[in-house]
Amino acid sequence: MNDAFDSLLDRRIVLIGGKGGVGKTTVAIAAALRFSETRETILFTSDPASNLSDILHGELRTESLDAAQLYAKFLDANLASFL
Repeated sequence: MNDAFDSLLDRRIVLIGGKGGVGKTTVAIAAALRFSETRETILFTSDPASNLSDILHGELRTESLDAAQLYAKFLDANLASFL
């Protein structure tokens, strides 16, 4: 798997996606740990039930966003223009 991750080392952003339950978090953590061996790495999630910081115990910098909150803010600011 490290060979696959190493082939992505020249990328600034790597997105991991897929259906629920297919191992996105596991693959993202493995990739981020590999990337962090050679560069600063941030593991970012939009999963509202994320437990990345519990899993990693500070081994990586993690960030998250609240997609529902951002969507509500977008609608508040823009919905009138769509009506």
